[in-house]
Amino acid sequence: MFFLPPDKNEIKNIKYDIEATVSEEGGELLFWRDVPTDPAVLSESARKSMPEIKQLFVSFSSLKDEALAKKLYMLRRLIEKKDFSTIYYRSVLYSLFFIKYYCLQRTFCRSPACRIL
Repeated sequence: MFFLPPDKNEIKNIKYDIEATVSEEGGELLFWRDVPTDPAVLSESARKSMPEIKQLFVSFSSLKDEALAKKLYMLRRLIEKKDFSTIYYRSVLYSLFFIKYYCLQRTFCRSPACRIL
């Protein structure tokens, strides 16, 4: 999951660098997904500085299990080392607001399993 700056040009540049890193590491970019959120539950000041929240889906079709987990970890570390401007976003979300903000009450968000690396 990526927390990107609100500036569209900066997002474009960051996504380009991330996609290039995926390609350099032998991965295939599948798609970017906008994480569904509901900014209406946030305060006005939190909404003003809210980042764009996206997920990136990639494939390393020749890798399985531990090799895939290791490759994804290494990819994440390479991306973290890129010289992107640091985004500081702080908003206190109580559990009820967390569920509402990330739209976790919607049925399409339900899954029997999830793997986060």
